[in-house]
Amino acid sequence: MIKRFFIIISFIFVGCFALNAQSLDSLFVASVDKEQLTDTTKQQLFDYYFFQGVNLTSQNKLDSAFAAFQRCREIDSKNAAVYFELSKILQFKKESERAFVYLQSAIDLAPDNTQYREVQLAFFVGQKRFNEAIDGYVKLSKRKPSNETYLYNLYELYGATKQPKKQIKVLDQLEKLNGVTEEVVFEKLGLLFKWGILNVWKPKFKNSSQNFLVSRRT
Repeated sequence: MIKRFFIIISFIFVGCFALNAQSLDSLFVASVDKEQLTDTTKQQLFDYYFFQGVNLTSQNKLDSAFAAFQRCREIDSKNAAVYFELSKILQFKKESERAFVYLQSAIDLAPDNTQYREVQLAFFVGQKRFNEAIDGYVKLSKRKPSNETYLYNLYELYGATKQPKKQIKVLDQLEKLNGVTEEVVFEKLGLLFKWGILNVWKPKFKNSSQNFLVSRRT
């Protein structure tokens, strides 16, 4: 049978940075007068809190990490990466609804970021919002037509929503990428018999299976 998998977004903890974990009340922070910050020191302060947040997250100190990223947000409220990190922490804490709000903010700020979109679609799948997930994977697949993960996920989502003809179209796309294979031919055959649409798709399937048999002989 064809490989079946939904994309699983797992957040990989970043290892220890050169910056050692320190108290959020370090001398570096305490010595900075917010009213006298220049653009350069704002960036330095942002970087300090951001890497502090990443470091604390890697140590599973989620409340402290969340506070650090919130400080980043106070400094730069338009930074998409901050909202994404906040979303990750909330997901770790199993606060999915709040996590999704922050994730959506990250996407609004960086609409072309593929990673954020993939995580959003994983949320949709987890919440059984299959039609929204399908729309998202169709858009991503148009951006990256050779991405097989998107195609496999579309195949499964079309199956979950009982759209066998669209499943077969996805299998056709996989054949264009990889050539005709035994598992795809038999997957198509299974769909055609299961849904009683063999006569409708017979010409296409016959051509596909013949190509497969020829390739097996050569």
